[in-house]
Amino acid sequence: MNSFSAPSPFVDDRSQTLAGSHLLVAFGADAGARIWKLSAPALGNAATSIGLLRDAVYPEPPASARDYIAAYTHPLPAGTFNRAYACSAAVTGSTVMSVSCSYDAPDLPAGGGHFARTLTLDASSSDIAIEERFAPSDPASTARLESVSGFAYRAGDVVIAPDTANYVGFLHGRRLAALRWQPGDVEHATVKHVRGAQLLTLVFTRRDVNLRLGIYDVNDAAEAERLLQANPP
Repeated sequence: MNSFSAPSPFVDDRSQTLAGSHLLVAFGADAGARIWKLSAPALGNAATSIGLLRDAVYPEPPASARDYIAAYTHPLPAGTFNRAYACSAAVTGSTVMSVSCSYDAPDLPAGGGHFARTLTLDASSSDIAIEERFAPSDPASTARLESVSGFAYRAGDVVIAPDTANYVGFLHGRRLAALRWQPGDVEHATVKHVRGAQLLTLVFTRRDVNLRLGIYDVNDAAEAERLLQANPP
C-alpha cells in the first residue's frame, strides 16, 4: 500500500488535516469541525459533502416560525454545521498527532451548550480515535448529543449494520469505512439512504463518548464483518 507523504496535523489554515501512512482525515474548523475527507491510499474518500461526525442535539430544536422553507433547506439536522470551532493541534513524539476543537453554542440546546472533540491519530493506524464531549449550559437539560455522518455510497455497495453491534460499516469495492462506539454509549443508530450517501445518525446515552473512525482494505463483505467483530472499539 502506498503511504501519504505528510505527517503534519495541519496542511494549511483553511483545511485542517491529520495524515499518517494509512489514513488521511481532513476537517473544517469553520464548518462545525465536521470531517469532509476520510481517505486511504488507493481506496479513495469515504466522506461526502454532508460530512462525518456533524454535531447536533436530540431532540432537534424546532425550525423558526419564519422559516417557511425549512423542510427543503434542512433535510437533516443542521446542528453546528456552519459554526466555527476553535481548534489547536499537538504532536506527541514522532507518531501520534491530535487536534482538539470546541464551540460554545448560544442556542443549542435551548439555553446554550458546549461542544468539544479531540481527534487522535497514530501515524501507522488505519483509524482515528475521537472523544466527543457535550455539556448543556442548563444543568437540568435533558438534551443529548447527536452525531450525523454522510458516508459515500453507490449502487452495489454493502451496508454492514447488525442490530446489536457497536459499529456500522460501508463497503465499496475493497474499501471498508467504519464507525465504532463503546457498548452502552448509543441509544439508537439509524442508517438512511440519501442521494449518493448513506446517512448514519447516532443518538448518544452519555455526554462524553469515545468513537473510532477508519478505512480498511478488505477482500469482501465476509472479511469486513470478521474485521469489525474482531476489533471492538
